[in-house]
Amino acid sequence: MELLQTIRDHALNFLSIREHARAELRQKLLSKKFPLDGIEQVLMQLQADDLLSDARFTESFIRSRRNKGWGPVRIRYELQQHQIAEDLLNELLDSHDEQWTEAARRVRQKKFGTAIATDMKQKAKQIRFLQYRGFNTTHIKHAITDPSEDDDE
Repeated sequence: MELLQTIRDHALNFLSIREHARAELRQKLLSKKFPLDGIEQVLMQLQADDLLSDARFTESFIRSRRNKGWGPVRIRYELQQHQIAEDLLNELLDSHDEQWTEAARRVRQKKFGTAIATDMKQKAKQIRFLQYRGFNTTHIKHAITDPSEDDDE
């Protein structure tokens, strides 16, 4: 029983710093050389106590990365590395869909200014930049065009 309390204390120390995905927390506890069965027991209890939540971690991660100017494609890739369930990813990334276009526009304006590019070379440069940042083609299309043109569609 003392071992489980030690594992829980370590887990709570990690969680007090920031939210963690279950798989990420498991990996950190394994690196401390705790037995897997004890870790799994503690993780199940932390989830039951609502102290560990992949959904909360994912929401926090999305918000953080979006505020840094990253798009949903790149964020999805990073969250897959944290072994977040695909259905949770779809639900949470899609729930922010209308915000991605505005985020792409802000990122483009911060890097290239408010003027809309008119020559193809400059447009291509902006498109490549936004693709690297993880925005999809719909978001990029709206970000590189004049907002008043969006109303015509």
